[in-house]
Amino acid sequence: MSPPGPRDRLGATADQLGSGRHVTPSAVAAAVGLVGEGRLVDLDPGRFAGMPQHPAQPPFDLTTYRSPRGQRNQDDLPFLRPEANRDNFGFLLEQVTTSMHIGAHIDALCHVTCGSESTWYGGFPEAEFLGDKGALASDATRIPPILARGVLIDVARYQGKSVLAPGAPIGAAELSAAAATAGVEVRAGDVVLIHTGQLRDWPQLREGPEAGLSLDGARWLSDHDPLAIGADNSAVEMLPSAIPGSPQPVHVHLLARCGIYLLEWLALEELAETQPVEFLFICLPLKITGATGSLVRPVAVL
Repeated sequence: MSPPGPRDRLGATADQLGSGRHVTPSAVAAAVGLVGEGRLVDLDPGRFAGMPQHPAQPPFDLTTYRSPRGQRNQDDLPFLRPEANRDNFGFLLEQVTTSMHIGAHIDALCHVTCGSESTWYGGFPEAEFLGDKGALASDATRIPPILARGVLIDVARYQGKSVLAPGAPIGAAELSAAAATAGVEVRAGDVVLIHTGQLRDWPQLREGPEAGLSLDGARWLSDHDPLAIGADNSAVEMLPSAIPGSPQPVHVHLLARCGIYLLEWLALEELAETQPVEFLFICLPLKITGATGSLVRPVAVL
């Protein structure tokens, strides 16, 4: 008998779902009931070769892999040769090179590690649960399809600005006041979206420090037990970090310690113009085994 593999050692009690536990039939039904006029607000800014990206990521690229002319010239597909193809049928295919963290995306719970053993949420150390084909626990296949109550905390509007200053921290006081001013109540199982205005000129983005959550703000949000937290910047949190020796403390707290999903690079300008108190939030991650996150096309339904 072969020895147990990493997946066999997880055990029945291993938590690979984190805040995904909030996706229940009753929660989905309640969220769907929030739809009023049925207006769709697209929260995906899109992807293209040469697009803005976090410097840690490989560039997004798309190249033509198959074309009708190339098929005819290469003559390597027998079913497309003239004698078998009187319709002159052809097709187009492309090849995409990217990571799962380009443009609008959701972080899986295996995305961030911390501690001496480089452990991610659920107590999975990198030395045991990272294979040649990706993470062996808490990967993108464990993120459930998300249909949930969404709320917008518009910090930029609360501060009377179109965009927050570079590197500005968003703490508990700002979040609480902005939510209260807009009449927004954050509940357990919500998807909380934070508008900073940083994608208003997409794809022309300002390089350098980014406004975002401080650790204080992240703790305020995690105390409300949300399903996910999203923002219109590259990392949800402020960059650079204000805490010496802690490059991304918000990721460590929310992902690695609390198991709360993060959504980044969300296009929130149209939603911010509407200022809904609540809405149906839909996000369907791709089930890619081993992936540390997923490209998504999230929408708000008003």
